[in-house]
Amino acid sequence: MENISILKQIESRLDEELNFFLRLDKEKWVNEKEMKLTDSGKCFHIKISVAAFPKNMDIAIRVLENLFKQ
Repeated sequence: MENISILKQIESRLDEELNFFLRLDKEKWVNEKEMKLTDSGKCFHIKISVAAFPKNMDIAIRVLENLFKQ
C-alpha cells in the first residue's frame, strides 16, 4: 500500500468521530491483488474506527502514523 500518501493525508481522511477512510481501486485489487489508493471511480470504501484514549484528534493521528510507518 502507498504508506507515504496515506501519511500525508491522515488529517483529511479522519473525521471528528475518529473514523479513518480509505478508497482502494477495485480493478487493481481484483485483477492484480495490488492495493492502490484512489479518490474516484470504482473502488472499495474502507472505514476504520480509531481507538484513542482519551478520544481526541491528536492521539488518533499518532495512532495512525504509528500504524502506517511500520
